[in-house]
Amino acid sequence: MLMKLRHIFHKFIISLLIILVSLGSITSWGIFSVPVNASSDASEASVNDSSLSEEETETDALSSASFYYDGIFRILCISSYNFSHIPVRDELLGFEEGLGDLNAVVDYEFMDANNYYETEDFEKFYEYISYKIRSKDYSFDLVVLTDDSALAFGTNYRAELFGDIPIVFFCVNSISDSNTADSMPNVAGIAEVYDYEKNLALWKDLFPERKKIVAIVDSTSTGAGSYVEFMKFIETHPEIDYSIINTSYYSTNGLKKAFSEIGEDSIIVCLDFLQDGSGKIYAMDTAMRLMTSCAPTVPVFRMASADIENGVLGGVTYSYRTAGKKAGEIARSVSYGTNIDQIPLNTEPYDEPVFDYKELNKFGISVLSVPKDATILNEPYTPITFYRENMVISNLVAIIIILLTVMILILSRQNRRRYHLVNTDFLTKLPNRNYINNKLHQASIAGQSFGILMIDVDDFKKINDNLGHPAGDELLIEIARRLGTLAEKDIIFARIGGDEFMCLIMNPDLNKALKVCRDIMTIMQKPCKLKAGSVRQTVSMGFAMYPDDTNNPDRVMSCADMALYRTKAFGKNGYTLYGYKNPSR
Repeated sequence: MLMKLRHIFHKFIISLLIILVSLGSITSWGIFSVPVNASSDASEASVNDSSLSEEETETDALSSASFYYDGIFRILCISSYNFSHIPVRDELLGFEEGLGDLNAVVDYEFMDANNYYETEDFEKFYEYISYKIRSKDYSFDLVVLTDDSALAFGTNYRAELFGDIPIVFFCVNSISDSNTADSMPNVAGIAEVYDYEKNLALWKDLFPERKKIVAIVDSTSTGAGSYVEFMKFIETHPEIDYSIINTSYYSTNGLKKAFSEIGEDSIIVCLDFLQDGSGKIYAMDTAMRLMTSCAPTVPVFRMASADIENGVLGGVTYSYRTAGKKAGEIARSVSYGTNIDQIPLNTEPYDEPVFDYKELNKFGISVLSVPKDATILNEPYTPITFYRENMVISNLVAIIIILLTVMILILSRQNRRRYHLVNTDFLTKLPNRNYINNKLHQASIAGQSFGILMIDVDDFKKINDNLGHPAGDELLIEIARRLGTLAEKDIIFARIGGDEFMCLIMNPDLNKALKVCRDIMTIMQKPCKLKAGSVRQTVSMGFAMYPDDTNNPDRVMSCADMALYRTKAFGKNGYTLYGYKNPSR
C-alpha cells in the first residue's frame, strides 16, 4: 500500500513538473535539482527511480534533462581496502572526476581487506552494510565495487543487499572474476589488465644482461588474480626464465632470506605483497623497503602506478586514476539511462610509464632511456626536465628562436652590406665622404678635437689624357692602397671624389700632423707600376685642426682647403699646415 501511494505521489510530482516546464517557470522557481551535466546525452534519458518497476518508470517527463525522484543520483561505493592503501586514493579521485558535474551523492564504505580478510570478516561487513542500507530512508541508484575483494563481496551478497540495482566494478585483477561478474544482469565494469608485453620490452631494453624474472605475489584475491594473469603471460613466452615468491607462504625472516638470495642476473616484478605467512600485514611502502633492503642490487618493477618509489624503479604501470575515471564515466552514463547490459567489459591496459629518478640513477640509467611520455618522480628540476615536460612547446619555441636567429643574421648581413655600400668608395674600397661626414658630426657633438688633411693627386688630368682612364683608376687604387698602410684607429683615410683624398686625424697636435704628412711624402716617392708603365706620382696636402686653427668645427675643411691651395701655389708635391705660411719642401 505504501509503495502504491509513493508511486502515485511520484507521478503527481512528475505531472506537476511537466506543467511547470510548459509555463517556463521551473528554472526560476528551482523546484528540483538536476544533473549539471544534463546536456545532449541526457535529452534521450528517462527518469530513473530504482524503487519503480520498468513498466512504472515515466520515460518522457522532460526531454532536456534526466533526474531522480529527489533530484539526486545516489551511489554506494565499496572499496576493498582503505585510504592507507595508496591505490584507493587514485581510484576514488579518478571515479569522482569521471562523474563530472553529475548531481550525485556517493557513500563510501571500506572493507579494509588488508587487515580483515577471513570469512567471518566478510560476514561482519555484510551485517554492517545490511544495517546501513536498512536504516536509510532512500534506496541507492548504483553500487560501485573496487578491487577483487569488493567484487567478491558484492556479487556473493547481491541478492540480499542490492537486488537488481546496477553494479559497476573496476580495478579487478582477476579476469575470470571480471568476466563472470560482467555476464550478470545489470553489471558492467573494468578489469585491471597489465601490459606485460610493453614491460617485457622495457626490461630487456634497460637490463639486457639480466635474464631471470622473479615475480612476487601473495594469496589475497588480488594476488591470486595477478598470479593467474602473469602465468598466462609466461605461457606465451616459454623462453623466459622465471620464478615465483608467494609472500603468503613465508615468515618474515623467510622472506628476508628469499629476497637476499635473488641473484644479480635477475629483476624483480612485484605484483602483490600485502601479507606474509605469519599473518603480518604490509603497507606497500613497508613491503618495498623490506624487499629492496634485502636485494639492493636487484631492480624492482611494479605494474601499478600508485606504488612507485620506496625502492621501486618503475614500469609501464596501470593507472588507477584513469581506471577510476572510466568507471565514473560509466556510472554517469547509466545515470542518464544507458542500458548497463550493453556496456562491454573494459579490458584496456591504461598504460602510464612511471619511474623513480633516484632508482634510475642508482642503476646508471638515463631518463632519456625510458619512454618519452614517462612520469619521473623525485627528479631535480633542470632544463632537460622542463624540455621533457613541455616538449611540444619547447620544440616550437626552439624552431621560432632558430628562425628568428636566421632572420636576424640575414638582416644583420644585409645591414652590414648596406652600411658598407653607403660608406665605402666603390673604386678604392676606402671610406667615402659620407663616412667622414658622419665621423665629423659625431666629433662635433662630442666636442672632440680633430684635424683634416686634404690630399690632391698632382696633375691627375695628364694621366687620364695620356694613359687613359683605366690607368687613372689603377693609379687611384694604388695611392689608396699606400695611404691605407698608414691608417690607424685615430687616423682614417678616405676618398672624397675624383682625385681627392682626405685624412681625418682624431685628437691631433702639430707633431702628429707633421708625421702623417711626412709619412705620405715618403710612401709616394716610389714609382707606381701601372699596366701602361711606371709613373712617379706626387700629391699636394693641406692640414687644419679644430679648435687650434678655428673654433668652428664646420670651417675646418675650408681651412684645410686653403692650406692645400697654398701648397699648390708653391709648386705642389708638399704640404701646408694652416697658420704656417711656409709650405714643406
